[in-house]
Amino acid sequence: MAPNAFALSQIVIWLNGALTDRSWNEVVICAPLVLAGLVALGLAARPLDALTLGEDAARSMGVNPRALLWLLILGIGRTVGASVAVAGIIGFVGLIVPHLVRPLTDKLAASPSATAYAAAPNPPSAPAAMSIEDRTPEFFG
Repeated sequence: MAPNAFALSQIVIWLNGALTDRSWNEVVICAPLVLAGLVALGLAARPLDALTLGEDAARSMGVNPRALLWLLILGIGRTVGASVAVAGIIGFVGLIVPHLVRPLTDKLAASPSATAYAAAPNPPSAPAAMSIEDRTPEFFG
């Protein structure tokens, strides 16, 4: 329970997420953590490229998958944690929703990106249920 009505209001605002009443002070506080996370993710870029060839091939190129996993956890944890600490839970939702709708959008022939789908005010409710004729663009008349 919140100790007073103002604290309850602040908790509700954080849970809903908002950038109102935020200033450059919050950016200054979270920027070092976000930058540290981005550096860690940047260091993971080449090993991730090698990992696309398979774990055995990546190991033969000198990639340590366990160390890469911890580097990714560190980078993702810092960037997401700092952004959610400032913006509230809406920052987490904004990062997760595109991945949740990707299975729905990747099956469409001419689909919008998953991010655009998630940002749409009223996205189509069942794009995967459309017939192939509805999904195929009419380029040839």
